[in-house]
Amino acid sequence: MHKKERIEWVDMAKALAILGMIAGHELNSEGLLASLIYCFHMPIFFILSGYTSRPVTTWAAWGKKFWKSVKKIYLLAVIVLLVQMFLANIVGHGDWA
Repeated sequence: MHKKERIEWVDMAKALAILGMIAGHELNSEGLLASLIYCFHMPIFFILSGYTSRPVTTWAAWGKKFWKSVKKIYLLAVIVLLVQMFLANIVGHGDWA
């Protein structure tokens, strides 16, 4: 198995988008600066994801890629949510929202 090479400018663009996301969530969401940040930080992630993804040519390859993503992302999200609910019910006396 060969090691994937990183594309430095893509990594830097993702870092800027992450900083934009943090700044956007910390600023007043009604302001002009927050609006400008919101109009680019998520689209840039989608564009860069498409730029760095490899084409899927068969349904079998698509299924393999899909389930790999499910295991990586959604399973982790479910585990984090369950842990959060469990801890909130212990510490927060049932008010987990």
